[in-house]
Amino acid sequence: MLGTGSYISQLLNMPHIHEKIDFAVDVFVVYKDTVLIRKHDKYDKWLAVGGHIELDEDHNQAALREVKEEVGLDVEIVGERADIGEGNSGGYWELLPPRFMNIHNISGL
Repeated sequence: MLGTGSYISQLLNMPHIHEKIDFAVDVFVVYKDTVLIRKHDKYDKWLAVGGHIELDEDHNQAALREVKEEVGLDVEIVGERADIGEGNSGGYWELLPPRFMNIHNISGL
């Protein structure tokens, strides 16, 4: 468990979009009928692969980066993109939407 001081110093070293909210991704890597989870170094719990979304990336990029960093795999995100006819040009592209979203308090970790 982190003490308040170490938690605050940790927050100051991480990119944040807002001082009261932080965005993160969890990635469920599935192969055949198996789901990859890993034991989190800091929290000593079995969790999905994931982490914070950096200020210069979207959630799809963060998901791919976190899987590569944490477990060394190059993966493909599967799902359906909305087709609104714009294509991937002119600095515009469709993102795969998150499958689930939640809000939770992390101050007790």
